[in-house]
Amino acid sequence: MCSTTDESNEHECFKLLSEDKRERAAKFRFEKDRSHFIIARGTLRQILGQYLSENPASLTFNYSKNGKPFLPKNTLQFNLSHAGGIALIALTKNYEIGIDIEVVNPKVEVEKIAQHFFAKGEIDRLMSLPEAQRHEAFFNCWTRKEAFIKATGDGLSFPLDQFEVTLKPNEKAELLATHFDEKEREKWSLFDIDIDEDFKAALAVQGRIEKIKYCIK
Repeated sequence: MCSTTDESNEHECFKLLSEDKRERAAKFRFEKDRSHFIIARGTLRQILGQYLSENPASLTFNYSKNGKPFLPKNTLQFNLSHAGGIALIALTKNYEIGIDIEVVNPKVEVEKIAQHFFAKGEIDRLMSLPEAQRHEAFFNCWTRKEAFIKATGDGLSFPLDQFEVTLKPNEKAELLATHFDEKEREKWSLFDIDIDEDFKAALAVQGRIEKIKYCIK
């Protein structure tokens, strides 16, 4: 499995990529970012190949109108996110799924960004917290919202202020409101993924799911 930044592993991953992904990898300015891109996508292909008993290099992806990849004529759903040298891959059958990981950057102006992107209820809850808790709360909110819009396949074309998630430290990940369609709130489940104190990560999956399984390698 090409899961480290060892040069031989990176080379193996590169050989699995489609031509368009190889071209995209070549455009990265920094070698570290290029390596992470190659290894994350090569590992995704290997994992999908194992599940499908197919050659990873021969897998063909189709894309939604907003660029979310999927396997044609297959019930296996997947999603990928990577940041800070860590990649997360989510898999399920039949249900849409989205995953997001972010580095908790203490320099981010969380109040300013929240005012621009978050729903009013989220902004109010964020600003009601002690200042020392706002960075954690902001990244709780951001990763949960990102995971949700990735699961829907809409990406950043989906207005982030049209739905609300929980955000307070130690508060269960949950979709609180879907202003665009009230019935949608009951159709999704959110989960936090514990990585490291320097990261926040979340997963969204279609359906009312009680628990998920994940491993960190």
